[in-house]
Amino acid sequence: MKKRDGTTEVFHPEKIIRVLLAAGLSESDALQTAQTISQYLHSLHKKTVASLLIRDRVQLELDARFPYTAGLYRWYQKTKV
Repeated sequence: MKKRDGTTEVFHPEKIIRVLLAAGLSESDALQTAQTISQYLHSLHKKTVASLLIRDRVQLELDARFPYTAGLYRWYQKTKV
């Protein structure tokens, strides 16, 4: 994964799960959503993926399945800028 500052790190689905849990999803919903996102990223067949793409995919999945949590996630992302 390529971060915004240009550094790279290994993709860790656990980080997505942690954020989804903090946003209010149940453990099973967080695990399922993280798995869906991981499968999408693997389907791209790229060695590196921008962290912004991962963030956007998380938002897309939340918007589709968990609108309330999507709003919380969107708010959290704004605080990180």
